[in-house]
Amino acid sequence: MNLIKTNLTRINFSGVDIAKANLTEVDFAWTSFEGANLAGATITKSIFWGVNFRRANLTGAIFVGANLTGVDFTDTILRWVKFRGVGLVGAIFRGADLTGAILQGCDLTKANLTGAYRDRK
Repeated sequence: MNLIKTNLTRINFSGVDIAKANLTEVDFAWTSFEGANLAGATITKSIFWGVNFRRANLTGAIFVGANLTGVDFTDTILRWVKFRGVGLVGAIFRGADLTGAILQGCDLTKANLTGAYRDRK
């Protein structure tokens, strides 16, 4: 699936499978991806203000220059995710699996990492 320069605000994508999608310059503000599969997705310069990613699978996804202000990653699988130059201000990572994740040049101001883990046995 390729979505480029599209406005998809306030849509419910809960439980959908859009693995390996290309999401470039898409506005997903206030959208829900609860329990969705976005494994291997490439997300470039997209807006995710206040998005719900609870219990979603984002394994191996790549986020570049995206705005994820206030995003909820509670209990989300973020294994081997790459965040490059991403705004994660106020993001919630409670119980998220960050095994192998790369956060490069990201703004984590006021992010909540309570219970998030890497390489839990």
